[in-house]
Amino acid sequence: GTGDWAYAAPTPGAANGESTGDIEGYTTPAAPVAKANVLFNELCGNKVEYTTFTEANKFIELYNAGDAEANLEGWTIRKYAADAVDVPEVYNICWTASAGMKLGAGAYLVLGADMTDPTLGFNAGLSAKKGLKLELVDAQGTVVDKFVRGEDVTPFMEESLAENKENSFSRVPNGTGDWAYAAPTPGAANGE
Repeated sequence: GTGDWAYAAPTPGAANGESTGDIEGYTTPAAPVAKANVLFNELCGNKVEYTTFTEANKFIELYNAGDAEANLEGWTIRKYAADAVDVPEVYNICWTASAGMKLGAGAYLVLGADMTDPTLGFNAGLSAKKGLKLELVDAQGTVVDKFVRGEDVTPFMEESLAENKENSFSRVPNGTGDWAYAAPTPGAANGE
């Protein structure tokens, strides 16, 4: 069930026995290459106090769900809006990773709202009661993750939607699951 391929005596319906020799011409596959997998993990548009994150009270949390460090230099977050000016009536770039910025495997990066320093956060609003469309874009211009609340149309309309004043938009389970409401956990694994 776990080992490399080899010759062994037939054991149908039972565990394989001892190797009787190597298989001629068989090549053992290379070990999988470690890869980064950076994604949106939590988005909080509520103005509430957190004991673990004091720079801002609204935030975007990125998470590296991969098994290798990610080089974030040149990565951006796009926020879609009908009044956007970076790409008129489409989106604004609200965050650009600084030179040399990295995110370790299993690590979190919490960006506060309305921050002008890109090492601390992003320079756009984030609402818990309106439509929201964000894209995470790597240095090559590839969209690696996307979050949309509301109808995904161009130009994107930030229509009024139901508000949950206590919770964040969170991947549940952490880093892998679908989006749901969960208690804010900036810089830590998402809860239930």
